[in-house]
Amino acid sequence: SGNTGDWNAGGMSDLEFGYKLMKFQEKYDVYGTFRYRPTDVTVESKQRSYRGVVESYLFGAKAQLPLSPKIFPFATGELGISRASLKPIDGVPGSGERLAKSGVDLTIGAGVSYLVLDKLAAGARLALGAGSYKTVQFGIDLRYLL
Repeated sequence: SGNTGDWNAGGMSDLEFGYKLMKFQEKYDVYGTFRYRPTDVTVESKQRSYRGVVESYLFGAKAQLPLSPKIFPFATGELGISRASLKPIDGVPGSGERLAKSGVDLTIGAGVSYLVLDKLAAGARLALGAGSYKTVQFGIDLRYLL
């Protein structure tokens, strides 16, 4: 959701890169992360409809605790910027620029992954974001481990 108009997301995905920084208290693996998160949006404002994308660039940390050799829950905290690009659906130039804002976002999340193959894990994650845009992301987590 944004600050003006009625915002709806059609879909969200993300691509995350992480690098293991250290092992904390001999239990937790701590990673530095970068995540690119585009979100497909539609916006209704003053009886006009707009379609666009909100792109988020998030930097953060992820901690995971291996419960067994194959199961590991994780928690994340990220800070970054988000930028929206909107175009009117009717094609008439309008005021979509005033709805499309940029700003800072803070996201926290958690999930659990299961090691399916030697280098491939699958699981679920929940992330909540606040700041320029409020987001709730629940989805499938697929990762390839190097």
